[in-house]
Amino acid sequence: MPTYKRFTPPKLRGANFKEQVYEYDSIDVGIYVLKCEQDCFYVGSSKDIMRRFIQHRFEKNNTSKWLKIHRPLDIFLIYLCDEKDLWKWEQDFSKAMIWKYGITKVRGGYYTKVNKWLGENEEELKYFYLKAFNKVPKHFTTKLR
Repeated sequence: MPTYKRFTPPKLRGANFKEQVYEYDSIDVGIYVLKCEQDCFYVGSSKDIMRRFIQHRFEKNNTSKWLKIHRPLDIFLIYLCDEKDLWKWEQDFSKAMIWKYGITKVRGGYYTKVNKWLGENEEELKYFYLKAFNKVPKHFTTKLR
């Protein structure tokens, strides 16, 4: 049975800090989508999905900048695939989530920069959609009307 020993910060290692060890059934390779605070999403991939969930949920030093701002609340989707296809599927899922929910609410794949595409500049967002998808989604154009 796989186990994951949670990271203990160096300053707590000498203290009476109980080390946490998580046990889980199997090691799965695939893509995951996390539902986060403020109706945001994060798309990621891992060779050990459960270990990565534990890191995202409990470790502040071992997670993405997006998840430090928008804490993960729930698992939205898991897609198991071959290790060789991880990057391709992460890109596809990221683009699909961005198309449906908007770049201001989704990060993953190529689109991980936290300080870009925040929705403050409509022209920047329109340029993003045209470059990534060759068109602008309906949910974006209705906000402009």
